[in-house]
Amino acid sequence: MADPKRGNYEDINQKLWYRKFIRGINPQGGQPYPDQDTPATEEQLKDDFVDYWGSRLKTDEAFRKHNTYNELMSQFWEDDDIILQTYAVADGQTIPRNKQKEWFRSELRFISVIFPADANHKKGDKAPIASVSWAPWFVLIAASSAIHSEKDILHIMSWSREDGQFRYYARDLIMNGEATGQHGWVYLCSSMDAFDAPGKAYLGPLNGHVNGGIVMKEIHKPWMHWLVGGRGVTDLLDFDLANELMEAPWLTHPGFPPLYGASVQSGETFERIVLDSLRVWFTSRRHKDFMTASGETEERPRNIQRWAAHFFLTTNINIAATSNNANIVPSDHFFSYEMLRGYSDLLPNRNMYDKKWLAAHVLPETPAALTAWNEEQFGSAKHKYYTQEKWFQKYSIASFGYDGPSYLWASRELKLCTLQEVANEKDAQLVVPKNVLAGGIMMGTLEDGAEDIRGGDQTNFAVQQWGEGDNPWVILQSSVDDAHGVWMAQRMFLGDDKNAARCQLFSEKTFNALQMVDFWNPIYSWRRLKLMQYIPVAAQFVDTPTKDLVTGEDVYTYDLEQNFIDAVKKRMSGKGDLKKLQDRWPEAEFLLNLEKPLIEHQIRISNYTNQVAQNLGDATWILNYLKLAESRRRMFRPMPMNFFGSNIPYCLAMPLGHPWLEMTEQASVRPIPKRGVDVLKGWLESLAGADPNVIPQKQTLKEINKMIKENVKQDTVGLPVNLLPRPSTMRMACQRFIAVTNPETSERPHSCPFMAGEHLASAHTAVEA
Repeated sequence: MADPKRGNYEDINQKLWYRKFIRGINPQGGQPYPDQDTPATEEQLKDDFVDYWGSRLKTDEAFRKHNTYNELMSQFWEDDDIILQTYAVADGQTIPRNKQKEWFRSELRFISVIFPADANHKKGDKAPIASVSWAPWFVLIAASSAIHSEKDILHIMSWSREDGQFRYYARDLIMNGEATGQHGWVYLCSSMDAFDAPGKAYLGPLNGHVNGGIVMKEIHKPWMHWLVGGRGVTDLLDFDLANELMEAPWLTHPGFPPLYGASVQSGETFERIVLDSLRVWFTSRRHKDFMTASGETEERPRNIQRWAAHFFLTTNINIAATSNNANIVPSDHFFSYEMLRGYSDLLPNRNMYDKKWLAAHVLPETPAALTAWNEEQFGSAKHKYYTQEKWFQKYSIASFGYDGPSYLWASRELKLCTLQEVANEKDAQLVVPKNVLAGGIMMGTLEDGAEDIRGGDQTNFAVQQWGEGDNPWVILQSSVDDAHGVWMAQRMFLGDDKNAARCQLFSEKTFNALQMVDFWNPIYSWRRLKLMQYIPVAAQFVDTPTKDLVTGEDVYTYDLEQNFIDAVKKRMSGKGDLKKLQDRWPEAEFLLNLEKPLIEHQIRISNYTNQVAQNLGDATWILNYLKLAESRRRMFRPMPMNFFGSNIPYCLAMPLGHPWLEMTEQASVRPIPKRGVDVLKGWLESLAGADPNVIPQKQTLKEINKMIKENVKQDTVGLPVNLLPRPSTMRMACQRFIAVTNPETSERPHSCPFMAGEHLASAHTAVEA
């Protein structure tokens, strides 16, 4: 149906378009290359428009004319064969109306999901759908609260079980001189394009959806910025917007408050959808890479480095926080609980009570590490000493409880807060002088919605609220993407030619040795990043299985593991005593870990986590661990996937030159050594640049400033101040350099909630408060 509030119903270009993303900076003009749209060819229509959305665009002219979020959702809401569910997320949701200043600005965004109705999933069912594996197709539509807008973000992720991947589309400004100023439906990429380097990998939507699947950053409870349960968003809605949302029957049931009684569901259901979709997508991705078209074992699997990257790199992140009144720091701040809980014996699990498992892991003699632990715990009381069996069955991880008043003291010492740009300097607690930020800071988050992509102006930040919001310990954690990647790579089953035998990239011994390299730094570990360079670009299937010591099953692998180990050994050959080198050389640390049994790894983890738990009783240590959280946020803020703005807090008391921090095995916090900073910066700057590389390059890459100054329209080039808080909303299209290359940027008033875009000057850092 036509949207009566949007004007001309026929104004959208009726061709279907195909986008090409261009890497790099044009050396002649000094600007990023603009993306290029061309009319989709017959071959592209046949090969890529194969999912529900693409097929609908190809065959349904009336559907192709839809140009607003409201038009599309109204049609689906009235279609008996389609089930519509909508989810709402908003910045500033924790700030009550009576504490909102005149300059306060928040944004409400939506994600809608549509499914085909069938005998088991009917329109009108009371319980929302919380899985996707049953569906032959499903589609996610991301949009802003401007539901009648012809220019706001309208992005599509369309899953096809038959195709086994997502296809990404947008109703967008057409990047083609023959259609200047016109909008149309544009095909962007597919999930498998995420691994097409140097093609579309990490460009367009794929610089947020790095591994090709759905991203929900606040993936677990407490879902701080999502509409969840009885927590509404009424305080964030002005009168006109509230009325507009209540007039849309697919958003609000007549007579109900805004966003109640219709398609809008609670955010925890979306978590279940996302996790199920990741399982389905990673299963499909694994099949595409490790199987032939006929279902047999692929001798030389595709994209092997990207699979290995899940073991070594932080390819993506999620956001975690303490649940209200829990007073427990999320475990993922201290180790990669997200990944290890679903797979590894490094953490306590039920395996340790199994007789066969114990027989495979108990050593003939008591290991030295257990003897040392017994002596430290019990001294001369040898009758209390743990046997290996008792250790495994008593092994546990302490909870990370902390003292509330001590946390409040540390939070105030660090001036933890959320920030928002404001127009007037008198409202600001943080003023960035003219020509310091090289463009792109003002992106529609001011109280009047103004945008300025030219850069160079003074920028004012006001404290939106002191503290971290309703939930303390807002941390970045290792992603569910990387966790799924590890689980899938370690739990493979081969093709029919191998009788669906088990297969894994790394043996248990090697996996444990890898994870124990910088175990204490679950994200942005320069040590594991450095080890990634030894992963070969190709791997060959090894047709000689080993026996699983617990189950007796045959287990196959690839030569990736042995070639990796050989390369590391070759690098360290002749260097000297590995024990003396392990602090400086992660290669030495890995090789030493290879010689250690599982029980020694567990003892080290137990000692570390117990020390952390003890430290959390001291206010000074709480302050140090909060600084560690801020340091990791500063590493993340330049990344394209950072579009959270005020959703992640900022420490005003940590100055511009504050070093990046890391955790140690002794549970202390220290500056990352220069060699580590160089390794991390080289990789992170690549991801924030015009020619990103997910797989780290060996050479040091250029500074971000070279990229940023292309956007400066004045004589004086501003210096980038890295890692300032992002704008409160990302009000841009998802394409990589859309702020520069899309002439409509300043007219786009709202953001995309599930696709991460990037602006040239998003690499911004702390300044003195």
